[in-house]
Amino acid sequence: MTRVLAFCDYYQPPMGGGAEIVSAEVYERLAASEEFDITVVSGVPGRRQEALDDGQVRVLRSRGFDLSRLIGGQFSMAPGLPVSAWRAWRRSRPDVVHASSIHFVGSLVGAILASVRRVPLVTTCHLSGLDALPERTRRMAGLYEKTVGRFILRRSTRVIAVSDAVRDHVVTLGVDPSSIDVVVNGVDAERFSPAATDGGALRIAFVGRLIANKAPLELLDAVAAIDEPEVEILVAGAGPLADEIEMRARADRRIRVLGHLSDPQDVLNTSEIFVRTSTTEGRSLAILEAMAAGCAVVVSDIAANAEMVRHGETGLLVPPDDVGALRDALQQLLDDDELRQRLGAAARREAERTSWATTSSGTGAVLKSAHLAGS
Repeated sequence: MTRVLAFCDYYQPPMGGGAEIVSAEVYERLAASEEFDITVVSGVPGRRQEALDDGQVRVLRSRGFDLSRLIGGQFSMAPGLPVSAWRAWRRSRPDVVHASSIHFVGSLVGAILASVRRVPLVTTCHLSGLDALPERTRRMAGLYEKTVGRFILRRSTRVIAVSDAVRDHVVTLGVDPSSIDVVVNGVDAERFSPAATDGGALRIAFVGRLIANKAPLELLDAVAAIDEPEVEILVAGAGPLADEIEMRARADRRIRVLGHLSDPQDVLNTSEIFVRTSTTEGRSLAILEAMAAGCAVVVSDIAANAEMVRHGETGLLVPPDDVGALRDALQQLLDDDELRQRLGAAARREAERTSWATTSSGTGAVLKSAHLAGS
């Protein structure tokens, strides 16, 4: 039995972001295998301090404060998290610590605790290059990575990268390539199915956090320049851009704002096109799920997305922050039924090549190797 003390900010059902979803999918499977004992420490905005058993995974949550509007990207602080971490440590006596992202404050707490107690640390990294981010956000994220991020990574026995692009980025932060394992995110393809064509309005979906680097406003700007009354745009998510998106929806009746969804299955299964022109990714779960649903995906041409989507074969790639290119790609898919359906079918076949079972077994192998190395 390997006892794992895991740190994952925002860990609460329903899981909202990629790193949290990956962590939940992996932890639940590892705990169910009875080879791992999992305790999760998390800071969650707006939630009171509480301890609970989330199935076979123990969770200790501290109240966090959301600073996303100030930072321009997802970020929260939980002042009580260090105390929660120490209590969890005393209870679980872990063999290994797992930090679910270098961009979570909880991961810094976990790294310090692992270093002081001389227990192996495994860190999973989810983001690749920052070059396409807006200048202010890029500078802040770069400064964070070069200070806090490097502190966490230098204390890590092993580092998990969720894609080759993430591995390449982690190497630029000074990590020895021989200590990096690539374990790609999975998808439960059986939960998704292509939309049935019924001759009604075509649906274009956006699913994700409503923050600048996920670029939901870019989709709305592109759609505003398309004169297609028989199109429906579904925006699912929550975040600091929600108010502006609601205002846009009042001015354009084609836009439907759905808020945060615990499960995007119904939206993706009834949509023909999916858009995610984000400025940074690692291996986007939203894109994977849209591909599994047979959507024709239009995504930004950044390294992590280009690993998943082959332009003209399994989707369309457009330059980030290029509304004109996005508009043209959407118009092409709206005008060409055969292209849209061909790309969607190819995307689904590509998504079926990955699974959560593979992701969890790969992560478990790395955690076990770190445990053995520290024994």
